[in-house]
Amino acid sequence: MNKFLSLIFLVFILISCSSTKNDASQELYKSVTFLNQKNDSLSINDVIKLYKKGDFNIAMENKIIFNLKDLPTSWFHFKIDNLNEDKYFSIWSPFLEYGKVYLYYNNTIKELNALDLNNSKDYNSEYRFPTWKLNQTNTTTHVFVKVRDTKRATSLKLLLFNSSEFIKYTQKDSTIIALLLAFFLAMLVAISSLFIVKKQYSLLWYAGYVFAFAFDLINSHGIDLQLQIFSTPTEHSVKRLLFQSIGAACIGMFYISFYPFTKETKYIRKAFKYITGFYFLSVIILLSFILVNDIYLPKIFLWLPQRIMVFFIIIGHLILIRKKVIPFYLSIGFLATLLIYIRFLYSNPGLDLSLASYFFIDNHFYITIAIETALILFYIISQLVKSEFLAISLKNENLTLRSDFQDSVLNMQQQERNKLLGNVHDSFGGYLEALKLRLLTKAENTPEKIQEILDAFYKEYRYLLNSLYAPKINSENFIESLIDFFDKLNQLTNSNSIQHQFSIDNTQFSQKKCVHLYRIISELTTNAIKHANASEININLSQENNKNILLKISDNGIGFDKSNIAKNSYGLSNIEKRVKDINGKITIETEKNKGTEIKISIPIDE
Repeated sequence: MNKFLSLIFLVFILISCSSTKNDASQELYKSVTFLNQKNDSLSINDVIKLYKKGDFNIAMENKIIFNLKDLPTSWFHFKIDNLNEDKYFSIWSPFLEYGKVYLYYNNTIKELNALDLNNSKDYNSEYRFPTWKLNQTNTTTHVFVKVRDTKRATSLKLLLFNSSEFIKYTQKDSTIIALLLAFFLAMLVAISSLFIVKKQYSLLWYAGYVFAFAFDLINSHGIDLQLQIFSTPTEHSVKRLLFQSIGAACIGMFYISFYPFTKETKYIRKAFKYITGFYFLSVIILLSFILVNDIYLPKIFLWLPQRIMVFFIIIGHLILIRKKVIPFYLSIGFLATLLIYIRFLYSNPGLDLSLASYFFIDNHFYITIAIETALILFYIISQLVKSEFLAISLKNENLTLRSDFQDSVLNMQQQERNKLLGNVHDSFGGYLEALKLRLLTKAENTPEKIQEILDAFYKEYRYLLNSLYAPKINSENFIESLIDFFDKLNQLTNSNSIQHQFSIDNTQFSQKKCVHLYRIISELTTNAIKHANASEININLSQENNKNILLKISDNGIGFDKSNIAKNSYGLSNIEKRVKDINGKITIETEKNKGTEIKISIPIDE
């Protein structure tokens, strides 16, 4: 996917940077000459006299962009040898502030309408940029054009078509614009649908970004002049910068609210906040220009910092891509937009390029914006789909864990039930059978014998109660609960056979570890008394290092055969399961008639 998009990007840049020639190249500029003086007071009669004197002697350079800022009115002239059909003369510049055409033929002057942005309500052009219809005269016709512009750069791409050529041109041009607007509209519909489904409010910021640049497309192509959306000179002066600022502010808010920034990249999010704040401030200032109908602050103080901030935004995205916060393919759209914008700033195409090249030049910025918005929408959808799959995965995992937990609880209940039945059978069954035989044998039915059996029965009953008792154990009462258990066993054996030493300080166990350790110690201690016949039991609990706790239990009992652990009555297999459940390790050293030593190492933190 990334390689495919990269290939498209490279092809796109190569096309945009090329200057394709056309066999039927535009030759009009070669016949155009400028008046060698600039004077706002010149009338058309004065201009014609100067033409006849030869003062139109500055040839038009082969470039589109001219600098007319702060200059008086400029005049240029070209001749049509035989105007034998209607023609349309155009200056491909929707932002030309003033333009007027005069026709001179048969010693007659014909004045065509002036197109003045300062009086845009009367801006009656034949098309979206200054266009005049030159009616048929069947004679040599001189065309004098008067232009004035105060912007830093003025486009003077000149077109001259007959009626059929003009219709074909406008159809192609309108189709390209309509396709771009349709694309932006489709993006808005898609984003709105996602918002309705997902209720992700960050998508509204992205929708605002798409809407702002769709409206900027309308403004930059002069469609707003045809629709008469803006009327005052101030509005026309700030409209493009206003909508670009709105778009930048909206996309900045989208970055801040939608990107999954990490702790390592939170400084980029903070930088985006400051940049977005400046764009919002620019929007407020530009709106105030419109409200007071005056540009009280030079626009350079707004657009120049904005242009610089674009580079920081690109750098921030490259860092996010390198840190894998956002995918690589997003860089394609951002870099394409940046490179095209730089090309626009520092290039000046020639007037002899084909119309196809001009169509591309006129729209390449919005084509890159379309690519960028499409890639961002793809990213949004992929993130939402990923979130949806993650939610489904977590739900399934939760169901699996719940099922496993229920199975574990049932298995544990069954094991504890079987263990309890075995203990009751082994402990009480024998005593009940002995008591039954004593009662049935009258010869030996003495109170002393019966009392002996009942005492043993009661002692076994107390062992069983102590083994099954489960106090509410935690790290705070763990040691206290163990000492209480040992005291009860010592009372039952009428001895002090259990010795214990605890040397753990401020060790915080989870409740799970406390319960398991309590069960392990109680079971091993009880088994040592009941089954190993031990008269001495030593229990030591210490902190082995900063990571582990060491439990050591030793006795002087009869020991056992380690190879027969699964079959003996110590219940060591159950203890080994408990040790494994808390990620511990157990070692057993024992020999018959030589006692047993069990060591268990348990990690403190998991």
